[in-house]
Amino acid sequence: MNNKVILSLASLSLLCSSCSLKGKSYPLEAYIHNLEYRDGFKIAQLTDLHFSSYDNLDEDFLYLDLMYQEQPDLDLVVITGDLFTYASKNTVRAVIDYFDSKKIPWTITYGNHDEQIYADYTFLSRYVSEAKYSQFSYLDDDLNGLSNNVINLVKDNETKFQLYFIDSNTYTYKNGIGYDAVHDDQIEFYKAQVELANRNRFGSTWKKGDKAIKSLLFQHIPLPEIKDAVDGYEIKQPINGGEYRENTCPPKFNTGFFNEIKEYESTMAVVTGHDHINNFIVSYQEIDFVYGTKSTDNMYLNEDMLGYRLLTIDSEDSYSTRCYFHTYSEVK
Repeated sequence: MNNKVILSLASLSLLCSSCSLKGKSYPLEAYIHNLEYRDGFKIAQLTDLHFSSYDNLDEDFLYLDLMYQEQPDLDLVVITGDLFTYASKNTVRAVIDYFDSKKIPWTITYGNHDEQIYADYTFLSRYVSEAKYSQFSYLDDDLNGLSNNVINLVKDNETKFQLYFIDSNTYTYKNGIGYDAVHDDQIEFYKAQVELANRNRFGSTWKKGDKAIKSLLFQHIPLPEIKDAVDGYEIKQPINGGEYRENTCPPKFNTGFFNEIKEYESTMAVVTGHDHINNFIVSYQEIDFVYGTKSTDNMYLNEDMLGYRLLTIDSEDSYSTRCYFHTYSEVK
């Protein structure tokens, strides 16, 4: 996220994030969706689409159609946040209906702008949750964030791989106004989900440090360790074939999520968006930080970096990824 972007609704988001419409807890299973595992499972990551009521949605949808045409055998579409900014209910409905019309499983984890819709801030969650092909559960719970979900990839009644979707929240006043982070209760949620899946597969004696089901984790705002990862990389531009064109913008404070991810030895990569003109991959302490690439021409961008990232689960223990690029001139 470009630091020069004026966050005109930051204060409103902070107020909303402090309101509680919650008060319930649910079993871990309530957050889990199951899809069929296969070697070569294909995930298209879209990020930072920033649909608003002032955009040409028809043109944007034609542009996104290029991805669906190029990848006819997708298993899942993941939107890593900032799907909306200044969007009416009608815009929200049109966009969600568009993704559902493709009849391909899809899900979203929220960014710092997704609450900026002209509606109650739970409206989006409820509408996504009700979509036929959505792999998203909205629960009126007391867990921080609105988009904490899990997808288990299952074969022969056994979880072979996992996908985690964690809400990185919006803004905070901690250490001055800035981006929020994954909260302590969400970290506990992640740990509990890892333990649940592995004990179901390997037995009740499974513990942290044992061989674990591998996973990918998707959230919008990068973890603070992204700065350490980039600082330790000798060649800054490009990084691993991707572009590093703006300073990374993680939270200013650290809640320790990365350390827990590392200790559980499940998650191989943390896949994010947020910074519109970064799409590199960098490894840090054996975990990959993977940026998507911006997926519409709404908000600030570099035209040569528009498209999507494809992540392929090659086996139970490995994944591969690359970005695909298209220009809007292809649909105009």
